[in-house]
Amino acid sequence: MSQEFRIETPRLMIRPWKDSDIPEFSNMNQDPDVRQFFPRLLTLEESAGFVEFYRQQLKGHGFCFWAVELKATQEFIGFVGLGVCPPEMPFSPAVEIGWRLAKKYWNQGYATEAASAVLHEAFETFHLKEVVSFTALPNQKSMRIMEKIGLSHDPKDDFDHPKLDKDHWLCRHVLYRMTKEQLIAQDSIQIEKYSEHWPVLAQQEITNLEKLLSDFSCVKGIQHIGSTAILGLSAKPIIDLAIGVKNLEEAKVLIPVLKDFGYVYWDANPDTTKYFFAKGMPPFGPKRTHHVHVMEIAHHDWQVRPLFRDYLKENSQAKKDYESLKLKLASEFEKDREAYTSAKTAFIRKMNLKSIEPKLRFEFLEPKHFEVLLKFFNEPHVQAFFSLRTWTLEDIQNKYAQRVLENNKSSIRSWMVYLDQTPIGLIQDYPLKDYPWPGQDFTTDFIDRACGVDFFVGEPTFLGKRIGTLVFNKFAEDYLKNYKFLVVDPDIRNHAGIKFFSALGFEKNKIIESKDALGREQAYQLMIRSK
Repeated sequence: MSQEFRIETPRLMIRPWKDSDIPEFSNMNQDPDVRQFFPRLLTLEESAGFVEFYRQQLKGHGFCFWAVELKATQEFIGFVGLGVCPPEMPFSPAVEIGWRLAKKYWNQGYATEAASAVLHEAFETFHLKEVVSFTALPNQKSMRIMEKIGLSHDPKDDFDHPKLDKDHWLCRHVLYRMTKEQLIAQDSIQIEKYSEHWPVLAQQEITNLEKLLSDFSCVKGIQHIGSTAILGLSAKPIIDLAIGVKNLEEAKVLIPVLKDFGYVYWDANPDTTKYFFAKGMPPFGPKRTHHVHVMEIAHHDWQVRPLFRDYLKENSQAKKDYESLKLKLASEFEKDREAYTSAKTAFIRKMNLKSIEPKLRFEFLEPKHFEVLLKFFNEPHVQAFFSLRTWTLEDIQNKYAQRVLENNKSSIRSWMVYLDQTPIGLIQDYPLKDYPWPGQDFTTDFIDRACGVDFFVGEPTFLGKRIGTLVFNKFAEDYLKNYKFLVVDPDIRNHAGIKFFSALGFEKNKIIESKDALGREQAYQLMIRSK
């Protein structure tokens, strides 16, 4: 672990030791109240020796008792961290979590805040299987902190400290423990009956967040999503909120702001299209209370999760089916959130498609769409087989302006695909007789009744959600009624595209050679579907 390793909490910075910390650390160790439950006070030299010992532990183990400072003022206030227990301890080998603060910083929650953060790192970063903490039996304050951060006590584990005489008043010690399994169990899935307080709590948090983020122009809205937003639905008692932003990269400035507001940021989130935060998650609290998802307003979840929410509000049977599924899965996967979430996917996707269908629409391509089309054309999945290169706005104008000026009366009709007010893709249709492929051997009767179609979903977060199938079929039903046959021509290397059209009922016809948009010879798989 880096010698510069740091842990941030809303109010504190847990960091490596500085030489300038030593005098303040020594003052702590000469305070009788701070050292009340230790055998004696420490000299300046002894305090400096402990700092050097902690530095050596960091080098040897990757962790130690780190210095703690207030983020607002950079004041040194004490230490917190992890240490390898001496071998003479009756419970060794073990790693302890410990803390000590200067008296002026007591009773402000700093020790609990710091210890909670370190406990999290013990399991997530240092992959420890168990953490212990111990103190002299009279030290009730430390024991309360141990209990607040979730450690458990079994009187059978209490022991006499091997370095103290049996008759010393501090000899008897209590031992607290926590395993990673116990931490996970604290965060188990629990479904509760709907509470009328959930929307109230959600609105309170939205109001707080709106005030907190009012100066950030990247924020475009905040909405209550998830099961607690559905009237009458049993759910995990966690308020799910979505913060919509114009650009995710620009929204990185929100991360420290939300962390300071008490949210834990999941920096290892495998979904790079969102930022995810949780409040109250062990060891930072007894249980999760809020989730915040930061995403772009064009993101699938910003658009679709409210539709799913509203669909269940209006369809009692769907809501009942979803509740039954949640209860069943919570019983099966009580301690496995990922498995619980994964097992709901098929049902949610089905409901998503039902909620999306009424909101799909198609607009003839216009100049107002060119900026969006530019974004789509430069998405990697579109570049691979459709746009083939990096595009500029001038390129888009050169390709599509004449078609727009002709009011889409040319034989190629280009349409922007919308989900409500959000563009998500492009679809084009053209009479096959006007754009024959080299080497095609279709009959005249076929050609006269056939339509060629180009289609892609431009928003990457909508990929893999089966929305493309819904879009294509709706477009064909609404706008291609006069054709008997539909023809597509995916690049033979576009295996995903060929699979997609096969699932739509297209059958492979023949492979043809033709030039791509860059003038290169390429092979295409003609595929046909009879309407």
